[in-house]
Amino acid sequence: MTLRLEQISHPQIIAALKTFVPSPIRSFVRRRNVESEKVALATARSTDRKLLNETLLPALSRGAGRALWVGCRAYTARYPTIIEACGAECWTTDIDPVAARHGRPGRHVTGDAKQIDALFAGMEFGTVFLNGVFGFGIDDVAGQDECIEGISRILKPGGLLLVGWNHDAVQDPERLPAMQKSFVRAAVPGCETRVRYDDVTHVYDVFRRAG
Repeated sequence: MTLRLEQISHPQIIAALKTFVPSPIRSFVRRRNVESEKVALATARSTDRKLLNETLLPALSRGAGRALWVGCRAYTARYPTIIEACGAECWTTDIDPVAARHGRPGRHVTGDAKQIDALFAGMEFGTVFLNGVFGFGIDDVAGQDECIEGISRILKPGGLLLVGWNHDAVQDPERLPAMQKSFVRAAVPGCETRVRYDDVTHVYDVFRRAG
């Protein structure tokens, strides 16, 4: 008898995996999953994420109209809900197709943020959140400059850009040619234009699209 995939129950799949996948490999996968969950939990509870959740996301979402979150992971999955609770229409994007499950359902686009203006051609955003992307996916200066140049094309004049980066991983994004050409520093209620921490290397910068 031949079983179609949809006829196989979850317990049957698990049993099959136990039969064909060696125990050391199964143990390794379980450990990696546990480690990933611990990292995600620690990230979500860090000092810089607290500011993001409680201050930056609400402040930059109000009045945005349409907002874009770049880079999706398990610990970012609730951000679209926060953004939309503040009145903005949230879109998400990530280069990894698997990350779509952590994006905004129905408003997620898979693709390279270095071609972000092509991914969202014909669309305009009031706010773009670019947090934890530089140094963790877009690592070279040329790619970072290309990304900022693309953002400048989809962000409306006067729109806001949040850049979250780590000073031990990448150079200061304010020095990027595209940033100097198209953006100026901006202040939001309850937050400085640049926020640094003593306990983590993360930095938040808020910019406004010139013009």
